[in-house]
Amino acid sequence: MTVIHDFPRSIRLNKPSEYSSVFAFRRVIRAGHFSVFAKPNHSVGKLGITISKRVANRAVDRNYMKRVVREIYRLNKSSFNGFDWVVQVKTIFHKDTFESIQRELLVAVEQMCTRKN
Repeated sequence: MTVIHDFPRSIRLNKPSEYSSVFAFRRVIRAGHFSVFAKPNHSVGKLGITISKRVANRAVDRNYMKRVVREIYRLNKSSFNGFDWVVQVKTIFHKDTFESIQRELLVAVEQMCTRKN
């Protein structure tokens, strides 16, 4: 049996205007490696990821960090429902820190979901 691990366009933020609307909502949680922005959407959570060249100059490092964030999203989709998310990576992380990165991101998402404003 083949298991498909995909990240279809229907659960991604695709347009710059979608990213801008999440940033403009100004609801943010800052964690060690991330700034997590969210905007309520009352449906399936959509994800956008940003990593600047200042964080990781090499494309291979930026792509690895995007893959990790997408994998955390894929494994925990139910935690991300009800919001459009932009995860902005602030500091570089490497392969040996996956569990701590996952914990850090999920704690930030949980904090955002339980926020009243």
